[in-house]
Amino acid sequence: MSAADVFVLVVCYLLVGLTAWETGRGWLRYRDRYRVDILFVVGQLVAVLLFGDRAIAIGQQHPFFAFIFNLVFLSQPFFLFRLVDRFHRVHNFVWALAIASPFAGAMAALVWPMTGPYDWTPVVALYFALQLSYAAWAFSREAQRASGVAGARLWFAALGTWLHVAIAIIFGLQAYSLAAAAAGPSLRHLLGVGVFACYYAGLVAPRQLRAMWEQRELYRHVRDSQEQPPDVRALRAADDLCRAVGQGVVSIARAVLLFDEARPDVLRTVATSDAALAALIVRPAMGLVGQSLQRGAAAAGRARDCEPELAEVTRRLGRSVWSVPIGNTDRQWGVLIVVQEYGSLFPADDLEFIQVLCRQATLTLDHARLIEAERAMQQRSAALRLRDSEVRFARILESIRDYAVLLVNDAGAILAWKAGADVVFGATAELMIGASAAPLYRRSDAEFRALLGEARQSGYLDDENPCQRHDGAVFFASTTIRPIHEQSVGLSGFVVVTRDETERRALAERLQQTQKMEAVGQLAGGVAHDFNNLLTAVLGYAAIIESHPGYDRALDEHLIEIRRIAERATALTRRLLAFSRRQVVQPRLVNLADIVRDLVAMLDRVLEDRVQVEFRAEAEGWILADPVQIEQVVLNLAVNARDAMPSGGTIEIRTTIVALDQPTRMGDSVLAAGFYSSLTVADRGAGMDAATMARIFEPFFTTKDVGRGTGLGLSTVYGIVKQMGGGIHVTSAPGKGTTFMVLLPSAAAEAPAVDLPDAGEERLDGHETILVAEDDDAIRGLLEGWLHKRGYRVIVASNPAQARTAMAGDIAVDLVVSDVIMPGGSGPALVRELQQQRPALPALYISGYAHATLTTEGHLPPGTNFLEKPFTESELLRRVRSVLAGKAKRVDEPR
Repeated sequence: MSAADVFVLVVCYLLVGLTAWETGRGWLRYRDRYRVDILFVVGQLVAVLLFGDRAIAIGQQHPFFAFIFNLVFLSQPFFLFRLVDRFHRVHNFVWALAIASPFAGAMAALVWPMTGPYDWTPVVALYFALQLSYAAWAFSREAQRASGVAGARLWFAALGTWLHVAIAIIFGLQAYSLAAAAAGPSLRHLLGVGVFACYYAGLVAPRQLRAMWEQRELYRHVRDSQEQPPDVRALRAADDLCRAVGQGVVSIARAVLLFDEARPDVLRTVATSDAALAALIVRPAMGLVGQSLQRGAAAAGRARDCEPELAEVTRRLGRSVWSVPIGNTDRQWGVLIVVQEYGSLFPADDLEFIQVLCRQATLTLDHARLIEAERAMQQRSAALRLRDSEVRFARILESIRDYAVLLVNDAGAILAWKAGADVVFGATAELMIGASAAPLYRRSDAEFRALLGEARQSGYLDDENPCQRHDGAVFFASTTIRPIHEQSVGLSGFVVVTRDETERRALAERLQQTQKMEAVGQLAGGVAHDFNNLLTAVLGYAAIIESHPGYDRALDEHLIEIRRIAERATALTRRLLAFSRRQVVQPRLVNLADIVRDLVAMLDRVLEDRVQVEFRAEAEGWILADPVQIEQVVLNLAVNARDAMPSGGTIEIRTTIVALDQPTRMGDSVLAAGFYSSLTVADRGAGMDAATMARIFEPFFTTKDVGRGTGLGLSTVYGIVKQMGGGIHVTSAPGKGTTFMVLLPSAAAEAPAVDLPDAGEERLDGHETILVAEDDDAIRGLLEGWLHKRGYRVIVASNPAQARTAMAGDIAVDLVVSDVIMPGGSGPALVRELQQQRPALPALYISGYAHATLTTEGHLPPGTNFLEKPFTESELLRRVRSVLAGKAKRVDEPR
């Protein structure tokens, strides 16, 4: 025997052993007779393939042995037909032949023993070929009808049986062909390996192989169902289950019965593959349906084992019935009924597969129930939200006080009158429902209907027009008209929304006034800055002319006039800076009453004899302010009151403390809640009308005759008060006098005062090196001359770039005198950059006004050295000497 033959025999023995082991273990577990039939089929094949030749030789010597061998050998088709009969009815003639042939063949072996190759072997081969071909055909036909695990196993069983037919044919050829006889055993053994392998995969099918087929079929089922939307998936769950079971299990009919929601004790057909089961109604009892639902597991039996109404239908369809529950421990949805004509060749596998599909259907139905419950909850929640929204909307409409919401019909009659309309138009719903809305908008009925028609045509209408309250008062309002046309609820008409614009227009006018004042202030600050530069040069060069050795004293009168005019111009620029809130202030803690009290004595000399001043301090109010600025406020208000009383009178000045419980508007300012020191200046003069009061704080606006005023007095007061964070309230009427009330934020008495730089020593000369950064050529030359004359070494620069270049060397600079704003940068930025190289380097800033680069809302940061233009030579030298001597604080960088 060759090595190949040995290998084939080993494989045959191995497959036979595995088949016998799996079949025997399954029989011990399930006690199913079809596994016994499989053992007989495989055993007979083993006997033929492995012991056929030896059995023939022994049979020639022992006839009784030949009888037994032939009886077992020829009965193989009978056991194969027993497997086929589980799913396909075997014809009676075939049964008779399968039963009679083994006995006839065994008797023939006794009567006519085998003596050579031309005996009964061809007849036996033909018998096997015909019988096995019938079984192979039945397997193939059923495999075409089935799919899934059963289909795969049937295809393997059919292939193994066809190979068995080939082995029978080879036996027959051996009697007529020496070549076939020589090659017969090896070829038979090789085909036998194929037969054993196919029967092992088909009739036995190990667990791993069955699980793979089940997973593939289940995956296809789940994939097809998951492609559907959740709602459709739930509706088609029963149909998909019927279809999947039909594809995976051989059956005549299938039906899905679910519990009726109206009658929970009754099952109704919702999906079926046979019309006979379509109208089925089953009441679960002690039949297969009741048993499967009670145990929660599949139940198998005959039609007679079912409930009466189910048995009547299934009896006409097939012999075998399965009932598989659809549900879980939480809920039973129903059952799946599977009707088979003759039963299943693989009942355990089929039932397991069906149960997996039923569990999948249970998940789908549970998911559908959750979706339905979620949808119902969402609907209830939506209904609650809608109701809450309606209530809130009604409350909102009732709480609206600035808008009037009306519903009018096509004729303009009022159908609905919301709460806001009561406030806007001053009428109640009882009075206005049914009345025409046209008089409210100061139009005739025809004109108002024309507006409604225009809104209907264009879809909306926005209009600004005067409206009339019920009491006759006229106000300006904005109105929006929107058409309504809802045929579903029979609603037609217009929604008219009207807003009282009186307050908004007043706010807009105040904003416009504020913006105008701010623009004028910026212009005034810029003019004052440039003017101060010019005045610095004028005063400086006038002093140089006066100190020149060749100066002619006959010109003193002219020089004095130049100085007087320059000083008047300086006072004018300071007023401009005060109005524009760009004046440098160095505040400290002061008592408002004390400042006014000290100033009253001077007012008696400033004001004319016909005017008396009455001062009353009702409270001592402490404020953080520059005393000079407070004196400017009092003086300007007093002069304005004097001019309002050309025939004389009394000016009342009063100081007190005012507490604001909430933010309060004063003019164009909104003051926060808190304590304020109040200054009131009142006169009994001519008073002012509304048009004059709207412009009193504008710079250069005056009602006085030409030459009697500059128009900067009240604008200076306005700028100072705004800069200090306060407010002004004016009360006046023609012929009744005017009262100015100024509120300034109060400060604690223990608040620290701001240290001011000392005036310095009288010694004005020096030898230090000073860097002067000034973009104005005239002032730069003036500063260089003043400092150089006093012994200082001066380095000049017209911009920050030149200053940085000058400081790039090893020059030891002791002081930087810098303008605040220059082309290419600012003075503070330049000083910060230079102090990175020389941290102790002091600085003195000069400028026509305190720019925001240097100040915080007009206040200098602590320790900042600042000299406001215009200034004199002595003022500059004293300040330079003071900074160099260390008597003033060093520069504290602005943040």
